[in-house]
Amino acid sequence: MLIHRMATDAAARRAVRVLALLLVAIATPRAAVASDATDLYYPEDGPVRALADADFDALVAENGREAWVVAFHADGCVSCDDMAPHFAKAARTLSGIVRFAHVRAGEDSDASAIVRAAGLTKVPAILGFPAHKTVNPYTGAVAKQPEEYRNSTTSSKRIADFAASLLPNDAVRRVDARDAFLAALEPVDGERLPVSILVTSKKETGALHKSLALRFRNRARFVEIAAVDVQATAPELSVAEADAPAFFASRDADADDVARDAGAMAVAARREFLARAAASATLN
Repeated sequence: MLIHRMATDAAARRAVRVLALLLVAIATPRAAVASDATDLYYPEDGPVRALADADFDALVAENGREAWVVAFHADGCVSCDDMAPHFAKAARTLSGIVRFAHVRAGEDSDASAIVRAAGLTKVPAILGFPAHKTVNPYTGAVAKQPEEYRNSTTSSKRIADFAASLLPNDAVRRVDARDAFLAALEPVDGERLPVSILVTSKKETGALHKSLALRFRNRARFVEIAAVDVQATAPELSVAEADAPAFFASRDADADDVARDAGAMAVAARREFLARAAASATLN
């Protein structure tokens, strides 16, 4: 009850802020309220986190298990104001799959080092930080190389597509034959890891499974089976083509030791299911 009341109160306060902002906008030049509008779409309890110099390394630069998308904006920037609701919508779409953040540029910003390192010449701007590091061919430094988003900043779909493109494409193995499925369950170099198995009707690996493979890298292996191939490839899963998507985890090389997760296909639920499988495998 308390949590519900707190959520309701927060929503009410946000609605009051929206109304106040609209009233101010009627009587004030738009540029004067742009920073307030941007702040409105990036609340502290929202899906877009504020980044500062002090936490950038731990959260982004040295984080090998999450991809980040960062929006750069400045006070009084009308285009930044236009970008904010679409960036926030993309963040909600990929919540738990790709992390979203924002950085305020300005002389008094607590993220001035991030802005300088990014080398930006204008705002608004969006940079994507994949989880992996690469070698800079000019300096030899090993670090994450940000990718600049070069599409519409007022299209939540295009921003979300860009964010999903930061996830690794080689972390999930798709199998379409029985021998390949059984081989995927076998230990690698004597190491026995749980195997995440997704039966899917999609032709390409989705962002959810990619993000799970990234988060559980070196703790689990990830396999996909097309729904049309599941009966021939893994009949012991006992899942019909029409039941896709279906999520399983195996703790052993024995194909019969496969547990199905009957929960919803949501990020948090999948993480919890895999965490249990990984912990169990470690204990064994």
